[in-house]
Amino acid sequence: MVKRQDVQGMALSRMRILRSAVELADREGLEGLSMRKVAEGLGVQAMSLYNYVTNKDDLIDGMVELVVVEMTVPDREKPWKGEMRRRAIVARQVLLRHPWALIPLMSRVNVGPMVLRYIDATLGCLQAGGFSLYVADHAWNAMDSYIYGFTLQE
Repeated sequence: MVKRQDVQGMALSRMRILRSAVELADREGLEGLSMRKVAEGLGVQAMSLYNYVTNKDDLIDGMVELVVVEMTVPDREKPWKGEMRRRAIVARQVLLRHPWALIPLMSRVNVGPMVLRYIDATLGCLQAGGFSLYVADHAWNAMDSYIYGFTLQE
């Protein structure tokens, strides 16, 4: 099977599309994001994107995954206070670089493997620090509410 290539000679892939979409959203916000604009940035027709993403929601889900990959995953072997502090600082920095990601991160129904990994590591670190799962869940939600709220205000 021949790989599809854009005009710049680079093979089109889901990852390339997602990275291009993140760059576009960083410049123009989610309101400036469209399949047409992403395709233009890659030098292809918009319909060619649908070989890699189902629709705009799938595109945004993938973009959120890329942003979450930039965030620090807590290490359950280290003291929980330091890990949660580091997690909060890095999450804020990442969300300031990608301000468009805040609302989809909080509201997406379909969370992907990177988001689940991030949540699991956070809960695991808190549990390793002595929190019950119930309290760890509340602590994680409280921390994220503060991180997201303060970042949204900046």
